[in-house]
Amino acid sequence: MEVSPLQSTMFPPRHNQRKFSTRLLDGVPFDVGDIQSFLRKSLADEQQRAREDSELTTKDIFLPRLSIANQSTTFFGKRVIFNIDEKEIKEKEENKKRLLKQTSATKFLTKEAVKYCLDNSDPLVLLSFNSLLSDLPSGSEMGRDGVESGELSIVFEGNLKHVSRSEKSRHELPAERRLQYPVNSRMANVAMSSSFIIEQLWPWPWLEPDVRAHALYKTSKETPCTFAEQSRLPMLRVPDLKYSLSRFLQASQPCVKTAEYKHLKQIADSFAAKEGKECQKALVNKAETLKNWISAVLPNYTGCYNRQGAPYFNTAIIAPFLHDLWPERNDSQIDRAAYIISLATEFWMLLRNEDLEPISDGNGHTMCMHKFRKLFSSVKIPGQPCDKAYHFFKTSSEDEETPRHIIVIYNGHIFKLEVVDVNYKPMRTNIIKKYLRELKRCVDEGVIKDSFGLGVLTSMNRDEWCAARAHLMNISTVNEACLYEIEEAMFVISLEDLHAVNSDLLPHESVFGDGCNRWYDKSLSFYVYGNGIVTVNVNNSLVDGPVVAILLHYIHLRILEDTEKWDDDVVVAMSRSALASAIPSASAVFDNLGIQLSVRMNEIQEAWDSKTKHRYSPAEMDDEQTIYLLEFYIDDIIEKSINKASVSFANLSASVETATCKFDEYDRDIFQIKNINTDAFAHLLIHLTFFKMYHKSASVGSRVSLKRFYHGGHEILRSTNPDVVQFCQIMMDKKANFIDQRLSFWRAEKKHRDLLRECCSGMGFGSHLAGLKVMAADLYPTQPELFSKDKLVEGVEVYDIYCECVAVGSTGCAVVLPQSTVGYGVGYTIANTKIIFNVSSWKEVRSTSSQLFVQSLHGTLKDMNVFVNRL
Repeated sequence: MEVSPLQSTMFPPRHNQRKFSTRLLDGVPFDVGDIQSFLRKSLADEQQRAREDSELTTKDIFLPRLSIANQSTTFFGKRVIFNIDEKEIKEKEENKKRLLKQTSATKFLTKEAVKYCLDNSDPLVLLSFNSLLSDLPSGSEMGRDGVESGELSIVFEGNLKHVSRSEKSRHELPAERRLQYPVNSRMANVAMSSSFIIEQLWPWPWLEPDVRAHALYKTSKETPCTFAEQSRLPMLRVPDLKYSLSRFLQASQPCVKTAEYKHLKQIADSFAAKEGKECQKALVNKAETLKNWISAVLPNYTGCYNRQGAPYFNTAIIAPFLHDLWPERNDSQIDRAAYIISLATEFWMLLRNEDLEPISDGNGHTMCMHKFRKLFSSVKIPGQPCDKAYHFFKTSSEDEETPRHIIVIYNGHIFKLEVVDVNYKPMRTNIIKKYLRELKRCVDEGVIKDSFGLGVLTSMNRDEWCAARAHLMNISTVNEACLYEIEEAMFVISLEDLHAVNSDLLPHESVFGDGCNRWYDKSLSFYVYGNGIVTVNVNNSLVDGPVVAILLHYIHLRILEDTEKWDDDVVVAMSRSALASAIPSASAVFDNLGIQLSVRMNEIQEAWDSKTKHRYSPAEMDDEQTIYLLEFYIDDIIEKSINKASVSFANLSASVETATCKFDEYDRDIFQIKNINTDAFAHLLIHLTFFKMYHKSASVGSRVSLKRFYHGGHEILRSTNPDVVQFCQIMMDKKANFIDQRLSFWRAEKKHRDLLRECCSGMGFGSHLAGLKVMAADLYPTQPELFSKDKLVEGVEVYDIYCECVAVGSTGCAVVLPQSTVGYGVGYTIANTKIIFNVSSWKEVRSTSSQLFVQSLHGTLKDMNVFVNRL
């Protein structure tokens, strides 16, 4: 069907005015054309000043560098990194004051000064250097309103208590994990930096500094291999009937009274002897012809029949960068959004070319990669009686065009941005920044008229959204074309004006925020807030959280590899901690982190070279081919629908209470040392907290991935069992001794391991009983009593607590809403010393409170910390 051209707003060409600017220590901006000459002049001036001040420092002075390859320290921006000469330099006492005066006057350090400071541990020298660092411009002094350097430094130093004080003098990498790039490459890795930094000062135990994103995720094979193993994946089999019923009764026993349990057991035994045999036989026969019987047999397995709005079922993820490399900082929104777009597009290119290495779990099982096809350019279209999923992503081997654009939403305005040209060459990050700044300026200055906030319609009841979408498309073919552009886009990125500074409000913002800045039907959406915090929204009908977690891990590693993408105050804090932690025996070499990691000067030099020698390709230069404002035509009916959706969205948002529990007092690697399964530990914490608050057992369900099977989806793990209940009772018994507590803990932990292994192996009972219910509807005029009485096997499960963990070992934490009218939604993660729980509940239900649950959970974490150390 032919579609009329999109109505668009083209931005005026600004290429002749394009400038790259940065800041030196005095905070003065420079044009790229002046950078080279300025640095050369600065180099000569500093050398002359050094000769006049000290004869000892004529040859060894460290000056601002022009490139990474020249092996000199950089003092550009706030990148303050130290380098120590390997040679033994014997300083005389009369030179100490001269060196101190020189460093204070010129605001840069010499090898002799640092060497003398570290070897002699002179408190006056250390104090002087620390004062020098304190004089460096903080984020707020450079035109930003972010966290002060001093405050961040305190947090940074607080994390150091978890860092191992290794006596190793050198950090050696395994041969297979060494860098495949030269030292002066822009891809240089933090793993090549100082052993002192790596071994003793590394403040983030959940991040491995010696891991490269490309080494981990990019295949070394010449032929496409991402989806090559799909045909070899095992088929998902139907579990044994008696086994599933026994597990069902085990999960039900702690949640019902004794008399009710006996009656439920009689019903289950009767079903196994009568209707269950026929239902099991019919299900097995149907599954024999299917590689994945769950998705084919269960009609609502993907949630396509759910009629509630998308916010109820989508999963939000607070990106892991918040806790280390990208803390809150004002005026960082555009830069970080551009990096996210660039790195997500980089991952998209790996999938497009099938260069992504097939993922394997900890046991060596190859993961089904089918969900990665749905990560980009996927959408759930509202329909009746059910929604439909569409996937537009194509690999290069399929010889079909695939969407090359993303959707940017700001203040309700929807823009289409081409981030890959016709030759499938990704747009450069600095060009993306230019477009983002320009579209934001046009909206803020009123160049673009007010928006309708059409995105809020995607939060409506699915039947209402279906009717509104059909009417919107009937109004104009332009509306139809605009909708297609949104639905085919690679992903959505929303620029939020809100500043989510309260940690308890951040989970709420990640789910709701500004409804006009959302498009909940897309598989993948990034939200970048005014203070630089990044959250992600995942449509569970299209893609699983663990798949998105792999994308976030790739982005996280790519940021880690390049300190120019780090927050400025984080680098300053790293330098301060390196200096403050210096020891007298520091004769080991400090490798210059700037040599491997700092890329700002290279970027400026490359920008200058590209401006004078090369020109951007037409797709990068032509604004008319790159960015569009998607304009919709609406009538009174759509306007009423938008108003209605806005009111419903506001009411839903106001009805949800969220709270966050963060705990980092556990010893480093304590769970590995004690051999404790972190998922089991998290569930025991949740059970114990609920038991303390309500003095009864909780029905807890958690989403588990079936990634080792062909087109594997998910299963619900019911972690409630008699061993968990006994553990909670003994831990709450003041008369219980430690031996009994320890035995009950290990029994409960082992039980959870077994249940988790069974679910991951396709032996979960939830989908099995749901499949038997479907077979019974075809075989019998009335449903067997088992399915008519118990809530655990209904189409929509009911839990006291619904949990989700998107990735083991990642600090990216999920946010989910309660799946029942009376209950909690809990997203959790345990990443070494960092433990995070995001809790949600309904405000109108007086028996539940996220704030009280988090307070109780924090107390449980403190008690269990003492308990674990005694194991």
